[in-house]
Amino acid sequence: MAASTDEVASDMDPFKLQYKKYKRRKPPPDLSEVVDFSEPDRFKEKIEKFDIFKNGKFHKEEAVLTRFGLKPLDEWKVYNMKESPGFIFIANPFCNGYQRYWVKRCLKDFPKRPNMRNLDLYMQLLDEDDIWESGEKKRDPSSDPSEEVADLLSKLRWVTLGYHYNWSKKKYYGSEIQSQFPDDLQLLTNCIAKVLGFSYYHAEAGIVNYYNMSSTLGGHVDEAEFDMSAPLLSFSFGQTALYLQGGKTRSTKPEAVFLRSGDIMIMSGDTRWCYHAVPRILPPAKSKPIPDGLQISPLDIRACVNETPHSIGQTAY
Repeated sequence: MAASTDEVASDMDPFKLQYKKYKRRKPPPDLSEVVDFSEPDRFKEKIEKFDIFKNGKFHKEEAVLTRFGLKPLDEWKVYNMKESPGFIFIANPFCNGYQRYWVKRCLKDFPKRPNMRNLDLYMQLLDEDDIWESGEKKRDPSSDPSEEVADLLSKLRWVTLGYHYNWSKKKYYGSEIQSQFPDDLQLLTNCIAKVLGFSYYHAEAGIVNYYNMSSTLGGHVDEAEFDMSAPLLSFSFGQTALYLQGGKTRSTKPEAVFLRSGDIMIMSGDTRWCYHAVPRILPPAKSKPIPDGLQISPLDIRACVNETPHSIGQTAY
């Protein structure tokens, strides 16, 4: 005899109940209660402004961030969650078009060795195998149909940077398996962290997760880092996701948040020990398949694609 929906729901903890709710396809969930940081006045009971200038002025950091294509600091829209004060949200601070540099890095550069990829766990790849190029060739209508090309890009799920992560043991390998953390990403994260008050932050490890339209990320706590007092910075590029920010146990009902392209989340303090998840990637409107932040005019191409990698990647800080 099958259990009723109410009986199944009663066996779920509050976190899982919300996860299942927003993961559901039919019928689609009601999104009216999802916190939207682009409309902060609607959610005054849940969010509050975060004053980035309370820790002083950051002329040096702002100069670097501006060269990365981020807006001036006085134009940033930064918020705290009232129930999770260590959770800091920066609503897309990138100037239009400048996200494309990081999308390019994530798709073309970061999946290359010596970085580790999920593909390495079950495929024998050569150093010269190019994951991005494999996807390009697979979709190229002019390619030789008799040539068998493995679409590695569609199989890519994660890449680790710097200190690499052992997914089977749920911990970092440590110094025995380590690669150079990208200079540009380290500079970007260090500057953002300092502006938010984390003066001693220094990025040494990163995980790039790749989501397709049906992907999800179950509830978990990121507790494998060597120093849990350090904040965790998360950047989002691409389609809008639903993100759940919970508490230290699954008995806390999580808050659902819209996570849009260019948004940056910071988990710090007690929030580092909180459950979080991504139950759903939202499909774009047919009239606008590419998010606004990834749109670009021909006049902007040289500025955000050609200049940025060279001038920023070599900046001393």
